[in-house]
Amino acid sequence: MRLFSYKMTSDSGFAPNPFGHTLTLATCKPQIRLRKSVDDWIAGFTSRTLAGHDVGSERLIYLMHVAEKPHMRDYFSDSRFQDKVPDVSARGPMAKAGDNIYRPLRPDADCWADFEQLPNLNHWNRDRPNEFHHRRDVSTDRGSADPDRSGCRIIDPMAAPSRLLSRCRKATAQLSPHSGTLAAR
Repeated sequence: MRLFSYKMTSDSGFAPNPFGHTLTLATCKPQIRLRKSVDDWIAGFTSRTLAGHDVGSERLIYLMHVAEKPHMRDYFSDSRFQDKVPDVSARGPMAKAGDNIYRPLRPDADCWADFEQLPNLNHWNRDRPNEFHHRRDVSTDRGSADPDRSGCRIIDPMAAPSRLLSRCRKATAQLSPHSGTLAAR
């Protein structure tokens, strides 16, 4: 079991995506998505940018337990995650915030070019896909698709193992304003 933690700089409901029946981290945080495994934990904390919290006074926003790590191409077609395909014309914010934004163009899709980026409010240019986010979200540093979708359970922080919560506090204290991500060991 490992704990990954980071400071959130925005909270639009896109990454992580709490809507539907599963909390997912399917976009953003490529290093965490690359390295996480089943039974790891991911913690998202407030930041100065998000909430005005100084270093050392951050607050836990979410704690997720990684329950599975399906391949990118399987995430799109899995019926459990169809409610995470965004509908930018929908009235409510939940349907617009979907993180299931990469449709495989072939059954054996394995690199970023094998996926079509769907229109969405977060990783889309005004009139076309955003290639930077497309490559970063779908590709690993080796250039092949990472099995980086995590079906995660929303966890009550009070139900998490106490040794994990103490690691959350230690990891937060070690973050610097320039660090982006931290993998606590």
